[in-house]
Amino acid sequence: MQTGPSVPSRTRARRGRSPWLIPALIAGAVASLLGGALLSVAINRDDPVAEQPSAGTTASATPGSSASREPEPSASPTPSPSPTAAPIANRAVAVVTTDGTVLRANPNDTAAALADLTVGSRLFVIGEPEESGEQRWYRVGTFDNLGCSDACGLIGWVGTPIADIDPVIEDATVSCPSSPMSAEALAAVSALDALHCYGRSEIQVTGIVDLVEGEYDGPYRYSPTWLAHPFTPAVLRGGIAFHPVPDASLEVPEQNAEIRVRGHFEDPAATSCRVSLAPDAGDVELPQPARVVLDCRATFVWTDYEVIGGE
Repeated sequence: MQTGPSVPSRTRARRGRSPWLIPALIAGAVASLLGGALLSVAINRDDPVAEQPSAGTTASATPGSSASREPEPSASPTPSPSPTAAPIANRAVAVVTTDGTVLRANPNDTAAALADLTVGSRLFVIGEPEESGEQRWYRVGTFDNLGCSDACGLIGWVGTPIADIDPVIEDATVSCPSSPMSAEALAAVSALDALHCYGRSEIQVTGIVDLVEGEYDGPYRYSPTWLAHPFTPAVLRGGIAFHPVPDASLEVPEQNAEIRVRGHFEDPAATSCRVSLAPDAGDVELPQPARVVLDCRATFVWTDYEVIGGE
């Protein structure tokens, strides 16, 4: 039996796939992968930076990881220091602001108590303060007001916090009459207030002279007499005593003469002031030596005067 004509082999090849095409594609893909890997190895081998990350580089956290949910804690805030109170100046007048304030013999809380100071008590500041721990200590003199019966004529120390909270003493306001002034105006200012107001500045005072009769017969001896002795032969009405500086050679002014006096406080001789007991003084307590010096500092010294009238 005769069958249909046979189909040549080349005709079948055009219609079907080449038998070597798939192996060739596979081989090409493998070669491409191997070439990329070899290139990466070559780059890493030649680049030292690529071999390990920089020391300052931190790996990024992947989304959803604990690193992204928990930020690093911030440093604890540093507490601000307490504000410091400004020191009270030398030769200032201060006022007690707190009950239970104690005047002590030395600048510490264990020193002997000299007096309990009440609120409103006024103090004269001597020198610069000393600081110990959280306290600032001031050397002060008490004011001797009329009728003084407690804490009179004393010098001691008062402590107050360095921080600007709960001060024990504060600056006081003092009204200072301007020069020239009347003797009555100056006498209305306490001696320590006047020392604060004028220091050693020259001022002029006008007043009427009164002579003082009699002599002092007390238990104390004062040196130098012209400055430290409270008993003088003349005063200006109002209470300004005649304390003439020796170099001026001033004579005692006449009774009822109206004079204009020039003078100052804080005389350099004040540091030499001393008080001792008379031989027959008996059992009398001497004032504090430092207080004697302070009282001399607060004494108005006459350097000159002129007569401008009379009654």
